[in-house]
Amino acid sequence: MENEKKTLHFISHSHWDREWYMPFEAHRYKLVEFFDRLLATLDTDPSFKSFHLDGQAIVLEDYLEIRPEMREKLVKYIADGRIVIGPWYILQDEYLVDGESNVRNMLVGRQVAAEFGPVSDTGYFPDAFGNIGQAPQILRGFGIDTVAFGRGTSPRRGDRLDTGEENYGKWVTEVRWRSPDGSEVLGTTFLQWYNNANEIPADPEKAASRIARIRDSLEACSVAPDLLCMNGCDHQPVQTDIGQIIEKLAPTFPDKLIHSNFKDYFDAIRPYRDRFGIFVGELDGEYGDGWNTLANTASARIYLKQLNAACEHMLEQRIEPLSVYSFLDAGDEPRRDYFRYLWKTLLKNHPHDSICGCSVDPVHREMVSRFEKVLAAGDEVEKSETEAFMAVVDTASVGSEYAVTVFNPHAFVSSEPVTVCLDLPEDTDVAAGQITVTDGDTAIPVDVKDGGVVFDYILPKDRFRVPFNVRRFTLTFAAKDIPALGYKTFAVRTDGESKAGSDLTLYRRGMMNRRLKVTFAPDGSVTVVDRKTRASFVTGIFEDTGDIGDEYVYIEAKDGVRVSTEGVRAKIACVASTPAAITFRVTHTMTVPAGLSDKDRSHDGREREGDGCRVGEAVLTVTADYTLRDGADRLDVKTVIDNTAENHRLVVLTKNAVEGDMLLAEGQFDIVERPITPWKGWKNPTKPGKMTTFFGLADAQKGILMATRGLCEYEVLRDGANTMSLTLHRGVDRLHDWGVFPTPEAQCRGTLTVEYAVLPFAASRIDRERAENSAYAFAAGAPAAFCAKTHAGTKPAEGALIGIGGTGFVASAMKLAEERDTVIFRVFNPHSYDTKMKLSLGERFGAAYLVNLGEERQKKLAVRNGKTTVSVPAKKIVTVELVPAE
Repeated sequence: MENEKKTLHFISHSHWDREWYMPFEAHRYKLVEFFDRLLATLDTDPSFKSFHLDGQAIVLEDYLEIRPEMREKLVKYIADGRIVIGPWYILQDEYLVDGESNVRNMLVGRQVAAEFGPVSDTGYFPDAFGNIGQAPQILRGFGIDTVAFGRGTSPRRGDRLDTGEENYGKWVTEVRWRSPDGSEVLGTTFLQWYNNANEIPADPEKAASRIARIRDSLEACSVAPDLLCMNGCDHQPVQTDIGQIIEKLAPTFPDKLIHSNFKDYFDAIRPYRDRFGIFVGELDGEYGDGWNTLANTASARIYLKQLNAACEHMLEQRIEPLSVYSFLDAGDEPRRDYFRYLWKTLLKNHPHDSICGCSVDPVHREMVSRFEKVLAAGDEVEKSETEAFMAVVDTASVGSEYAVTVFNPHAFVSSEPVTVCLDLPEDTDVAAGQITVTDGDTAIPVDVKDGGVVFDYILPKDRFRVPFNVRRFTLTFAAKDIPALGYKTFAVRTDGESKAGSDLTLYRRGMMNRRLKVTFAPDGSVTVVDRKTRASFVTGIFEDTGDIGDEYVYIEAKDGVRVSTEGVRAKIACVASTPAAITFRVTHTMTVPAGLSDKDRSHDGREREGDGCRVGEAVLTVTADYTLRDGADRLDVKTVIDNTAENHRLVVLTKNAVEGDMLLAEGQFDIVERPITPWKGWKNPTKPGKMTTFFGLADAQKGILMATRGLCEYEVLRDGANTMSLTLHRGVDRLHDWGVFPTPEAQCRGTLTVEYAVLPFAASRIDRERAENSAYAFAAGAPAAFCAKTHAGTKPAEGALIGIGGTGFVASAMKLAEERDTVIFRVFNPHSYDTKMKLSLGERFGAAYLVNLGEERQKKLAVRNGKTTVSVPAKKIVTVELVPAE
């Protein structure tokens, strides 16, 4: 290899962070200048062969919104292969959005890019803060078998994923990267970063010297004779003369120089794949120094993660499944245009500098506006889809004047709490105690709150708006035994007295149901006993520390002050006790340092000049509501933080007796096992991890999961006891990258509300899956529900889109297909064991196909007597297309 002649592939590009150290519109002004310069170069210089447009199609839309007259020219150069576009819509942070969002990013990106011409077949993650283990499977699901990425690899050998192959963990530029299911892509990792050939000098002698140094550095970490020279960087203007420099230098340079593209580069290195390094699973910097993948972005501006989770769950668990009901059963027109708008708006918040919360304040203010657009528009879509379907449901069959219909988007039977509004005439004399909910003949425990007379209105499609007043009651109850992927209607009566039974017991300092016993200590810590395994866990211990890091990383303040609620008396009270639920409220008062000194604060964009210690005092009030529901298998927690301090981090600790050296973290189409103790080269004093739904621990007898709604950062402490730490807040004052940018709003002062749940489980497969399902359901929030007067209809009061049997898999999507009037149903198996899914198509569907993530048909499934069985191998994503019966 050393004496073999090399080919140096120069790829012109610019990594375009859509918003970062400037807000979007400021960056877009520069983007328009950049595009104008690129197109002018392509117009005048035939030696400028190709430009890689950063793997994201959204920049085309951003440019053409200002310069619509340039569309024809763009289309020409894209068709000629001189501008390479897609395949993503945006360059996302893979970890802080869910698996379905990663898929939709590619779906939308390919759709947008295809409107302009050929779409790149190279996956592109130039600056993602770590790469998820299922990325190769996602790429292969779209027919893509090559990838270029920047972060996450390091030398590995003998770890838990070691395949035993000679090249496993070999740290070189060229890699074979596999998902846990075995899906493999050929990759290149930017060991010399994606700016290794930026700004080549125009002077031939200087250019030759610079390129020789580039060649030598690449040769040292490459196993193929073709070397990748990335001519660009963040927001880098086009080097317009690079083609000319290459042409002038090529005849005399000892190696071959070409202005290239990723397709030609990968075609050239493909024959050498047996030499490539082999990596399996996520590339999260586990064998690095602990800093490179910027894990603490998971806790920067937590409110963004919470809003994102709410939007994802609204789209995936509520309105998309509802749209299938309304289309199939009510003949409603598909709203693909609106769904595409909602997804595109949400995806604009998923770039790594956006969802990670590591940009300047104006960026994140605009993100909140986008999230609110999704929620507002999505709410209207949900109302329309629900009303269309409910118009044909025979709710009168439950035998009451009013009814509540609850939907279940999951692939398992659910029993989640639901809250609905019951509107009665404003002059009604019905009292809250007269309102009951029944499931058939069985009374259900329900909490009823009388909201009094309230104003409301409707906007009919065929006449002027109608304002009115109603007497509004709020009903909260556990909607038990909703069929998988189905719905169920409950009777609501206003002339009775509830005789519902309950498994709840209240005592002076605690509460209990059939599964859990919860006891409160004087300091407000909470002991949760799993009555099935007798294992106990102590949670509700809050700890506050200083943070002199930035939006990227947590660095504990040098004052070393740690303020804990452990051993400090708290205010404890039972604030609600009904047959449906019991809630205890624990109020902690924590006196903490107020913030950094003027010398250390970044209000004027300078480096810290002080001693890294905090000064002054601030009082944090932390109020935690612990709710145990009738029949529930988890303890739900809602914590409100009155945040008056700056530059600090607040976590909740959970002590446990779970033994082992591995933890569980739910991520994108997977439940990942990660080592608790880092390798010897780890430099970061902490070992934070990222999740989307839950993390936990398990041993041979017991386990525990902590499920969340939009909390993404956790740690299992190396304290000899595997104490679990969940980050509830992290406030900092700056973005610190190539400069220091003050971010006062990243302190997140004011009232903060977070939600999480504690789920013990037994070690059996059945009980662990039960806990996982409950965690997924908690994270999704309240299911869609509809409360109204009953009426006759053609559809039963209880039913399901399809019959489904089997366990061990998770539903990810139930939606209308992108381009056909069919239904896409996606599941994944996050476990290390295979399973099967049995589908009963019923009267709605006449055929079924296995399709890839791009919704291209791969295989027709054999259907006998309306039933089919689908294998769901370990760690596999499986997508089924259901064709409506004629």
